[in-house]
Amino acid sequence: MSAHNQDSDRHLLELIADLQDGQLSEEKSEELSALLEASSEARKTYRAFMDLHAQLESLPVEELLSGVVNDDSLSGSMDDDLPSAKIAQLSPSIAKKKRTKSDLVKWFTSAAAIYVISMISVYWLTANNTSTPSSSLENHFSTSIQEVAILTQTVEVIWENPDAVNYSVGHALPKGLFNLKEGLAQLEFFNGATVIIEGPTVIELISPERARVVSGKLRAFVPEMAQGFTIEGPKFDAVDLGTEFVMSIDEDGSSEVFVIDGKVDLHNKGGEKFKSLQSGAGVKNGHDADVFQPMEQLQQNFIGRREMVEFSKHQTENNAMLWAAHRRRWAEDPHTLVYFDFEDHQPWDRQLNGAGYSHSNDAAIIGADWSEGRWYKKGALEFKTVNDRVRLNIPEPLEAITLMIHIRLDGISNWRNSFLMSDEFKSQQIHWQLHESGRIKFQIKGICDHLSEETIKPSDIGRWSYFTAVCDIKEKRSWLYLNGELIDSCKTQKSLPFSVGRAEICNWKNSKRITNMSVRSTNGHVDEFLILKRALSADEIKSFCSLGALSEDKNK
Repeated sequence: MSAHNQDSDRHLLELIADLQDGQLSEEKSEELSALLEASSEARKTYRAFMDLHAQLESLPVEELLSGVVNDDSLSGSMDDDLPSAKIAQLSPSIAKKKRTKSDLVKWFTSAAAIYVISMISVYWLTANNTSTPSSSLENHFSTSIQEVAILTQTVEVIWENPDAVNYSVGHALPKGLFNLKEGLAQLEFFNGATVIIEGPTVIELISPERARVVSGKLRAFVPEMAQGFTIEGPKFDAVDLGTEFVMSIDEDGSSEVFVIDGKVDLHNKGGEKFKSLQSGAGVKNGHDADVFQPMEQLQQNFIGRREMVEFSKHQTENNAMLWAAHRRRWAEDPHTLVYFDFEDHQPWDRQLNGAGYSHSNDAAIIGADWSEGRWYKKGALEFKTVNDRVRLNIPEPLEAITLMIHIRLDGISNWRNSFLMSDEFKSQQIHWQLHESGRIKFQIKGICDHLSEETIKPSDIGRWSYFTAVCDIKEKRSWLYLNGELIDSCKTQKSLPFSVGRAEICNWKNSKRITNMSVRSTNGHVDEFLILKRALSADEIKSFCSLGALSEDKNK
């Protein structure tokens, strides 16, 4: 099947699933009607989905939960045709007809039925139907850019890359040139070597076993299992044999190499070894000379791993103080409906206390455990099982809203993963969630309906991220942001007041159906959650996220 057909089938199934969940907007309803009108295969898929869903709903709950379904428990078939003009508006009850067992056999042997069953099992979003749900996101994305190292610590870094990307702690770094203008950065290569670079340094990542220094200084730590790790200089290659060494390259090409512990072999650009350096020995050469002079001691300071940790902790403490001021601002803002900072709690607390202007919006913790957030001793809640959730109630009618969650995704195992979802998703209520495919879905029923491009990648798992959704019916527009950057916007469909109502953070209580698609639990840690009854500007969102990101420290 071509990629185009796979995308078309996926989109069709998303529309049908939204219809079944009661989340289909008028615009999407018309789109689904048009697809069904144009394609007999689409109509077969629609009928198969509705039949299967109806039959599953008719089973006893204990039989569904057991995972075993007898042939006698199901009955169903496919009609030859269905009215195509307004199928998208038909009730799912059209599928609840009496069927014969012989019809069922034919029904299950159809390709459409097999496809739907695989989708219900959460396999349909992957490139093939053999992967497990927990790995489907990785299979979904191409791996055309090979990543070779992880950025594990930073201290006051300023990057100057051609693509102007600012890399954060936990980011997997691809092959390519990295220009650190200021600060310190620790890179852990996938072969096991650790390198600390000090700005200004220009370094090219070539592979998990090799890097090239254009200019600047670094300190490398190479355990025995990573022997052979190589740092290229302008006139030589330093091949590590299980050691700790430093290197500096001036802009004019003059260089120094010094072995702190272990052994390093120096190779010329033809690949021939011309010198071995043992612990406590080094060499240097000028920019216009190929002769290396011996060094018996370091001639400049190089930051080590211990100093890196101390500097990082000091920076984290300073940034935590800045965050405390940021916290007070939002707690005192009269537009704040809910502000959960996850601070000042006890391990046994089952109530999540709001730090916002209105303290009536405290929430109930169900299942989720207290944990550690983005820095040492920062409070957070861990959502791990399908039962973990936070329940809250915000009945107030709204004309504008800003939703923000700071979350470390620890995996994406469900078809949809909740950030915030109103219980029943009635008209003018909210569903905000992450698709297994890495796309953000945000709906206020009847008002706005977003489905972003593929935004979350496998490398984002285990990293802290800010997700933001904004809607302003007076401006007739809604927006989605990731880490302060706009990823999607659309016009609102109607200018009606809306509400959150009874809702859940990181889960969804769907009492009407029990199917695989009903599970919307999110696997991750949350340490900041905000709801405002006004629309934050793009600059305010960027500032909010930048300040929060400054405080991250994964190396506690």
